[in-house]
Amino acid sequence: MKSLAYKNIAWIDFLDIGQDDITYLQENFNIHPLAIEELISPTYQPKVVQYENCLFLSIHIPLFDTKERATFAGELDIILTKTHLITSHRQSIYQIHTFHDELVRSEGKRRLHLEETPAHLMYQVIEILLDSCFPKLRHTAERLDYIEDQVFADNEKEMVREISVLKRDILSFRRTLKPQRSIIESLVQKDYPYIPSEMKVYFQDLIGTNIRLWNILESQKRDY
Repeated sequence: MKSLAYKNIAWIDFLDIGQDDITYLQENFNIHPLAIEELISPTYQPKVVQYENCLFLSIHIPLFDTKERATFAGELDIILTKTHLITSHRQSIYQIHTFHDELVRSEGKRRLHLEETPAHLMYQVIEILLDSCFPKLRHTAERLDYIEDQVFADNEKEMVREISVLKRDILSFRRTLKPQRSIIESLVQKDYPYIPSEMKVYFQDLIGTNIRLWNILESQKRDY
């Protein structure tokens, strides 16, 4: 567990949450028991659920397994309260780890990101995760260019496996990314507790980011 508190906001991040962590939440927070249970079981589709004293979200982000050379859906569970952002993920997510450490080290970044509400901090986390997809897709584009060059250099047989790996990668990326848009849209369309109305324009911007990513994926799908 990693925790950070600044003024009236606190962020607690769990990696591979265990029973001791669950007990800690139960003993120290007035969080609906069903929301805490959501942190234990994996979800295969993103969702947002409003409870009496918190908001629960489960989103998925494309992560890359370097050993298997495959993209997979990494789950991030979020509990939002009036004063806390609680995040939980089973796989290490580099972007979250880096952002949390930056906030710990930098007073200026804490003032920038922790001055308002936990919802503002949640927006920053989701924005960072979506933005992290662009370099991954640029790398995919470079691999597409390389394969094309090799095919035209009469190395098509050697590229058969590379084409298969890349096709699987793009399809996995698409399956992970597409459902997230409906979750972000719900944050714009509905009035949830602990999300100020002025935040809707920020989440609308994330919808635009999702659309830009999807357009890149559509182009890459046509290319292979």
